[in-house]
Amino acid sequence: MRRKFRMLFNFILFRRPAMFTLIALTKNVRHLILAAVTVCTLSFAFVPAASACGPEFECAETYTVQAGDTLYGISLKYHVDLWTIEYMNYVPNPRLLQVGQKLCIPNITPKSAPRLSIVGVEAGRTVTVQVENLAPNQKVDVRLGKNGTLGVNGEIVGTATTDANGKFSATYAIPQALQADSIIAIRVESQTGRYAYDWFWNQP
Repeated sequence: MRRKFRMLFNFILFRRPAMFTLIALTKNVRHLILAAVTVCTLSFAFVPAASACGPEFECAETYTVQAGDTLYGISLKYHVDLWTIEYMNYVPNPRLLQVGQKLCIPNITPKSAPRLSIVGVEAGRTVTVQVENLAPNQKVDVRLGKNGTLGVNGEIVGTATTDANGKFSATYAIPQALQADSIIAIRVESQTGRYAYDWFWNQP
């Protein structure tokens, strides 16, 4: 009996610090696990929805992805930069769009910005444009260029003078070097540095 008591006394006396250390470590591990679970939960809670539009712009339209759609094709359709659509909709992989997925098409053109609209195209021959929100009574250059250039350093196909409201409309001949291109970039530039650009299908 005395021997058992001594063994118990020695265990409590010499092993107690180790026991307390083990208990303390166990508590710390529990706290770490709890913290990790909390962080993961909050991360999932604040992941933005795939179809949510970013805070910088408003949705001009919501597009539903159809079979065969690509982000590039959608950007061409709405004249919005591909990367803008990708960023605004938090698209993790632009090659993996899902049929039925909702995409916010942002309105990124302020009303005061120069605006270039394609009114009509006679394939391989002419393009008719309408421009607004430029400075009044000012000369502007109209350029046509290869697709993807935004018309920068394109061939000057004509000049125009805006009216008192900063608008003009005109028809321009498509240069021979671009007549066989299916997509052509167009750009208007004013003397004050304001500009607008667009593109059009050069097909029958």
